[in-house]
Amino acid sequence: MDDKPDKNPVGELLEHLRKRHQPSWTIRRAAQAADISEGRWRQIENGYQFVTSGQRAEVVAPPETLARLVL
Repeated sequence: MDDKPDKNPVGELLEHLRKRHQPSWTIRRAAQAADISEGRWRQIENGYQFVTSGQRAEVVAPPETLARLVL
């Protein structure tokens, strides 16, 4: 498997907001607060999901989901 790709701008912003506004929050805690799965949060923050072994697909969250992640 190759190296992890760079985060997309949305993922970078999401990670920045999570760490700045709630420094003690893990991804798990942030996902619970947003009422989404931890795995889905990771996909959105990383900007990709695995579709088959070693194959990634870009993840673009709908605006409604992004709004829940930053509130």
